[in-house]
Amino acid sequence: MWARRPRALSVLIAGISLVASAQPASAQPAFAQSATRLPISSVGGVVVDGVHKQIFISDPQSGKIVATGYDGTVIATRSGLPGVAGISLSPDAKTLYGAVRGADSIVSLATETLTETARYGTGTGTGPKFLAYAGGLIWFGYDGSGTGDGATPAGIGSLDPAGATPTVVLEQDKDTPWLAAPRLAATPAAPGVLAAGESTYSDTAGRVAVFDVSTGTARRTAVKMVGNGRTDDLALTPDGKRLIAARAGSSHEVWKVPQLSSAGTYRTEWSANAVAVADDGTVATGSSAWYHPDVHVFAPGSMTALRRYDFPNTGTNSGADTLANEGLAWEPGGTDRLFAVTSNSQNVFSLNVLTDPTTPDPEPLPRPGLPVETVSDFVVDGVHQRVFVSDARNSTIVAADFTGKVLGVRRNLPGVQGLALAADSAHLYAAVPGADAVVSIATDTVTEAARYPTGDDTTPTHVATTAGKIWFGYGDDGGGNIGSVDITGSRPTVALAQDASGWPKPPRLAAVAGAPNLLAAGSTGKASVYDVSTGTAVRTTVGADKPWFNDLALSPDGSLLYTASGEGTWVWKTSDMSLVTSYPPASSPSSLAVAADETLAIGYDHLNYQPEVYVYPAGSATPIRVIDLPDTDPNVTGADNLVAQGLAWEPGGSRLFAVAENSRDEFILQALVDPAKSVTTLTVDVPATATRGKSLTVSGTLTAGVSLSAGTPLTVVRVDEETPKGKALGTRALGANNRFSFTDIPYAGGKVTYQVSYAGDPKHIAASAADTTSIAKDATTLTLDGNGKTHTYNKKVLFTAKLGKTYQNRVVEIWADPYGGDKPNKLVAKGKVNSKGQLSASVWMTRNTTVTARFAGDTRTAPRTARVTAYAKVNVSVTVGGHYRTGKIGSTKYHYFRKAKNPVFTTTMTANKGRSQRLELQVYANGKWRDAGSEYFTLAANGRSRVTLGPPHGKGLRLRMRSSYVRTSSGDTLNATTVGGWVYVTFT
Repeated sequence: MWARRPRALSVLIAGISLVASAQPASAQPAFAQSATRLPISSVGGVVVDGVHKQIFISDPQSGKIVATGYDGTVIATRSGLPGVAGISLSPDAKTLYGAVRGADSIVSLATETLTETARYGTGTGTGPKFLAYAGGLIWFGYDGSGTGDGATPAGIGSLDPAGATPTVVLEQDKDTPWLAAPRLAATPAAPGVLAAGESTYSDTAGRVAVFDVSTGTARRTAVKMVGNGRTDDLALTPDGKRLIAARAGSSHEVWKVPQLSSAGTYRTEWSANAVAVADDGTVATGSSAWYHPDVHVFAPGSMTALRRYDFPNTGTNSGADTLANEGLAWEPGGTDRLFAVTSNSQNVFSLNVLTDPTTPDPEPLPRPGLPVETVSDFVVDGVHQRVFVSDARNSTIVAADFTGKVLGVRRNLPGVQGLALAADSAHLYAAVPGADAVVSIATDTVTEAARYPTGDDTTPTHVATTAGKIWFGYGDDGGGNIGSVDITGSRPTVALAQDASGWPKPPRLAAVAGAPNLLAAGSTGKASVYDVSTGTAVRTTVGADKPWFNDLALSPDGSLLYTASGEGTWVWKTSDMSLVTSYPPASSPSSLAVAADETLAIGYDHLNYQPEVYVYPAGSATPIRVIDLPDTDPNVTGADNLVAQGLAWEPGGSRLFAVAENSRDEFILQALVDPAKSVTTLTVDVPATATRGKSLTVSGTLTAGVSLSAGTPLTVVRVDEETPKGKALGTRALGANNRFSFTDIPYAGGKVTYQVSYAGDPKHIAASAADTTSIAKDATTLTLDGNGKTHTYNKKVLFTAKLGKTYQNRVVEIWADPYGGDKPNKLVAKGKVNSKGQLSASVWMTRNTTVTARFAGDTRTAPRTARVTAYAKVNVSVTVGGHYRTGKIGSTKYHYFRKAKNPVFTTTMTANKGRSQRLELQVYANGKWRDAGSEYFTLAANGRSRVTLGPPHGKGLRLRMRSSYVRTSSGDTLNATTVGGWVYVTFT
């Protein structure tokens, strides 16, 4: 029956674009630019032939040598070389020599064809393994056949292939008891130098040695015991003055040649296994590291990496491919290419070409803490309010302010160790063993002001300033002494061997401004005091027979010497080295610091779950303060570890500075405020809840390591809503047993906090504490009229709120929130209620509306809310179109239609998106109006709906129609259900 007019529905779909914000990434190590698989199953050595642009790789497991191009393409293979390991190239690059361990021989191969040109037997059971070409001879390290009678022990031999009859000489080094074939290294620019290192594990006998081979015989010039472990690779710098060893399970250590004194350490991510030195002195170090960079590149003379490389993962397990032992080699004549041999988790080997190895990595993002990897020494500059930290591993000195903010870094100080400030703090003096010099740094700019060479192979390690000179302890594990630099004249003057009796190791030094003519020194087994008033160190006393010294310090007036050893901390008179007292060790003390008032701080390293710092008043053996350093790594438990020699007082101040290392290998500067005062602990306790206007009790305790007397004053402040900044309640006295108690009457409700504080005194740190009670506020009443009433559309309706008794606040707010998310909750009235407690507001009712009255409460009265809901009808009307006249039947107005004409009913209703009107039809029959059905029709945007009533229309038919809004069924709930009036129709 119904005929609807077509509607056009327009749907707008909004497109949403998501933009991810990229965070700056940390600088990452470069990856090898190319990699080619190699047909080998092991690596014994890697040599680059710059003349023929090829690379030779020995494979002891398969008994062969493979020649490849620079791109890894195999050019030739020489098999039948059982156990071939070490390989070496002749100076003219025409011959490659290989140590064939399984055949007790050295083989000579033509580099262009890899054909065998000669084979030299080294003797039955010798097992040659490593090669080096030096002084016109081929030197080889061999395993030998054992150490018993008639056996050939491991050692070093030589081969002279130049004569008519090649000559092999064994046991060139009879003085060194090698455990296995020693690894060898040589350099063409220093043909008379040969270096060797232990190639097998030993708990105690790991060693390196240097030989003069200029005469054709190996004359050992130095040997150094380097502890347990083995040397996985060995290289000399081009000038032959530095020896670099890749120490398995450790790092890349550097020694001076020929005396083998330490010259520093190259940074290594994991177990060191390779080293290669380019012709210009650029150093590449290698490590076997799955999850860290494998290769680090260092500029000549620098120990700060300028480039890092990692290798991709070509295997099936997690972790990158790893560098093979001895797997690094430079292209001769330059630094354009560095070659690396790696293996994956399936033991598949690849040749990697690292191009641009001397191009610096991008600057890494800063990491927390100080930019150091070791702490060699640590001083505090009170004039410029900064600290200086030396880092031997990175060869740097870092300057930071007292908050730890880095102010500057001085680089390229090889193996830098001890630090000392000039008397006026204008310069910092640093012992730089790798440069055989003491370096002066301007403290304000952190720039190098001067460099004072101390002599070849002196290796200065520790430094102090007094009597107008810079004093330094120098030497190595084989012996040490004391030297001085006089910088007062026009030309600096260095004086060595100031102590005729010498020292077993480079001694630590100490000096103080309060005793300008005194110098103290300490090392293994002894400590000494010197009179330096004449410019020469004259020993006045010696003593302190302790196993070793971790640190030493002087009292401000120089009368006492403090030493820290594994047995504890000892105090000696500097006049005669008689013992004054000692401090029992919590562990092995590693740091000492004496303040201007003789307060002593003793530090212990690696005590994760115990205090690391003990502070003692002058002359007391009882600590006034015991400090557990905080944990700066949130991912683990346990405090940071104090580093050795990691304590220093602020000159003339009350702060003690400490450098500690956390579990993420970050070094953190920590300022310990008032460390010479006893820590006080204050507690406060009040009831969890209380009644407003009634008395409550506040109690607590104040305790300290150093006792507090009864009557100690405590300051009390109450904080509540009436006094948010706090109201002073005066002072209360500490009672017996370190307890206090008092009563108070709170009048404000809500949260009430009692703050108790102790101001501290010269022996105690200030303390404060607080506790909070919750106090219920008084209840009040709040009503709002008009709930549940229905109003005609757009009627102005008055709502009245009524507030009961309150303390001070008499302000009420009235809010009107129309139904539907498109209309905001709106404040329609705010103000003080009248004398009757009333406040009214008018609301235009176009929708159902929630009306809320709110009282915010006050300091003694609780908040209150009242809420009502009022309803609004819609406007609705229906017009009829198409009739030819109107008239009445009885008293009712009808619209008359010819029976062939279809009536059109137009409904107008308050519009809303998606709203429908319900059109209802009734027929008059047998004297009654009878239901003929209903249907919902969508309203247009203007709120109109036009519906045509189709045929049949019988003559005399009487109908009536009406339109309604039905809440929910009409598509929304914004208004109250509204039923429209009937319109009547008849047909003729």
